[in-house]
Amino acid sequence: MNEPIRELEGVTVIRLGYYARSEEALTRLLAEFRAAGYEVADLRVSEFRVSRGITFEQMVQQGFTLWSACKDGSRSYDIYEAWRWERLPSSPKLHERVIAAVEKTEDPHWYTQNGRQEFYPEHFAGMRTFIQEFTTLDVAEWDRVVGRFRTDGPGAVWDVARFCHPNPDVKDEPNIGNALSMIGNSLSGRRPTSAMVRTACEALRDPKNREFVKEVIGEASRRNK
Repeated sequence: MNEPIRELEGVTVIRLGYYARSEEALTRLLAEFRAAGYEVADLRVSEFRVSRGITFEQMVQQGFTLWSACKDGSRSYDIYEAWRWERLPSSPKLHERVIAAVEKTEDPHWYTQNGRQEFYPEHFAGMRTFIQEFTTLDVAEWDRVVGRFRTDGPGAVWDVARFCHPNPDVKDEPNIGNALSMIGNSLSGRRPTSAMVRTACEALRDPKNREFVKEVIGEASRRNK
């Protein structure tokens, strides 16, 4: 990816994220974006967040993007005030921040459950930068073990989570997508994996999900008549 601003003292770039290490670095960064023709939005006063009662303190604590830069409706860039929260210690939820830094979700059920690769070398490289620059974790240990990490979505999430903390708090919320994926896989003649079956069964424990699946199957049956 070609960043609009590649090097700026006091700023760390990870994919689409710009992490300012000081207030002075933030001021220079915002000025550079504006000079390059980008529209800079102050998300600290976002109506969406304010209407939901999200305070500035919560934004900082949870590592929210506080600014964004966009030009002509093209790809936008996230800007963080990293000096407010670095360095992050090991914690059960730290993996969420590490994974989010490379634009991936920390929910293992969001990904397909068939072993398809979702994490690539550039994602692990970005996470390494975040770990080295913004956490107290041992980056040398990361270098030692990362080669053994799985690359499918659920596997990578769990491996990164266990690196960040011995007892990570990983989301365990199978959703309707897991059920539909398993059904579609079966109808196409492909044998679903055990993970697909397990997450589909868990998702279908929710009565609303079961009813939705019935509606989908019923509609498909009517169209095929």
